[in-house]
Amino acid sequence: MNISFPNYHDAEPATDFDRQTLAFVQEWFSETETVQIQTSGSTGIPKILEIEKDRMRHSARMTCRFLGLQTGDSALLCLPVAYISGKMMVVRAIEQQLKLMVSEPSVRPLQHLAETVDFCALTPLQVEHSLDKLNLIRNIIIGGAV
Repeated sequence: MNISFPNYHDAEPATDFDRQTLAFVQEWFSETETVQIQTSGSTGIPKILEIEKDRMRHSARMTCRFLGLQTGDSALLCLPVAYISGKMMVVRAIEQQLKLMVSEPSVRPLQHLAETVDFCALTPLQVEHSLDKLNLIRNIIIGGAV
C-alpha cells in the first residue's frame, strides 16, 4: 500500500499492517495532543509512554531537514507502527508530505523492492539481511539493539 499526504483517505489497506498504519494516521490527525507509544524493549524493559505530538513533529522535521528530504520524496515503512520507530516514520511522511510505501515488517524488508527509495529506517538485523538491496535506499537511519 502507498499513502500520499495529505490524501491519505485514498489509501486502500490490503493487510492487517496496512490497517494498523492507517489507524495510526487517523489517531495522528485526531484532536488529542499526545500519542501513546510502546517502546520495543530492545534496550531495556518495554514501557508505554505518552509523547506530545508537537515534539514528534519537531523531531520529524529536523530529521527530514538533515537528510534533505523534499515534498514528494518516497519513504519506506517497514517497522511496526505499534512502536516509536514505525510511528515516527509515519509522522515524518506526514510532516514532509512524503509518499509512504507501506511494507509488512520482516527480517528482509527490501526483498521485493524494485525501485529506489529516498528514505528508510531499519534495524541492524534488517540491514544485515538486506545488504544486496541497500543501494536502492538513498538515506537510511538505523536503530534498535543488535
